Amino acid sequence: YHEVIIEECQHLQLFFPSTFTPNGDNHNEVYQIGGQFADKIEHIIIYNRWGEKVFEVDGNIPWNGKDCQTGLYMVSVFVNNNRYIRSITLVK
Repeated sequence: YHEVIIEECQHLQLFFPSTFTPNGDNHNEVYQIGGQFADKIEHIIIYNRWGEKVFEVDGNIPWNGKDCQTGLYMVSVFVNNNRYIRSITLVK
């Protein structure tokens, strides 16, 4: 007889896609953060390679990359007074 105890993970669980392709083929058209705690995202800011703000929103609202060039971007996400920074590659 074995007993298995599964405890809920206390760590923040977010999924940050590394790439998206807003090219009109209906696959990966927007950048959106997923995961169990995605609904707890308070604020998102996306910067281009020169540090210019290209997108800012309260909540977990998808970014369509409109008027942005192919390249590397940085996403800054605020959840529970913590900041998480990841890179994004936009491919058209």
